[in-house]
Amino acid sequence: MRPTVLFLAVPDSLVITVADQVASALGTLPNVNAQIAVAHTSGATPVSALDSCLHAGATTFGFHPLQTFAGYETGFTRFKDATIAVTPGPRGGWELGCELALALGAQPVRLAAEARTLYHAAACVASNYLVTLEYIAEKMFLRAGLPAKSALAAFLPLVRGAVDNLAAHGTIAALTGPLSRGDTRTIEQHLTALSEQMPEIDHLYRVLGLATLEIVQQMDRVPRHTLETLEAVLRNAGGPQDGYETTSPADSSPSSRLIKSSLHPPDTGEPHE
Repeated sequence: MRPTVLFLAVPDSLVITVADQVASALGTLPNVNAQIAVAHTSGATPVSALDSCLHAGATTFGFHPLQTFAGYETGFTRFKDATIAVTPGPRGGWELGCELALALGAQPVRLAAEARTLYHAAACVASNYLVTLEYIAEKMFLRAGLPAKSALAAFLPLVRGAVDNLAAHGTIAALTGPLSRGDTRTIEQHLTALSEQMPEIDHLYRVLGLATLEIVQQMDRVPRHTLETLEAVLRNAGGPQDGYETTSPADSSPSSRLIKSSLHPPDTGEPHE
């Protein structure tokens, strides 16, 4: 007989509280046999948050759709082809989670309990911070003179094109733009414009540029000396300085140094947190 499955689709801070309430009610639910499963849909919350239900006899597991749901009106349509991360609890739950994911038209993936927080951080970068970047881009376009009513519509095709390129070519070959071409002069012009017109964006632009250099290096199109020049420009320095990590002799080539340093904040002369 199939188990009765209860999903806790609540804010992370309420998972334990609601789980405790469910555990108290498990013995009073009508027409429910002993086969009960309780799952939460939080990405970062451990399955142990459902321990009260486990102790009440239920099978517990995590069931996190790797998808964004901005409203209940269309949310149900977003399960198709999405990935759902299933983390089994002490009594299992993997097979049940797989069955439920497939029933929704999604693809299940087994996620280890100890990897859930990093996995959820990655989901935030991929989705939430993409929205943040487009919010900042919109502010920049508005400052550049695009009409407020049409600015978002003007650059959304650019965003969609980038996402389409990601789907078609992957995270390396999808990259376009001045860094991918080694266009140092354009990057310098960007930094000058930001310094003069939107200095509050300067630091973010530099950090993103440094992270992007790791992709450019893997594309293997831009000469090494140009990569190092671009890194120096983005660090607002004349050459390799304090921003580089200490490397061992076996790992001290300019290329390996660039990869190690490309995610570091630029050297602005101010202490980093």
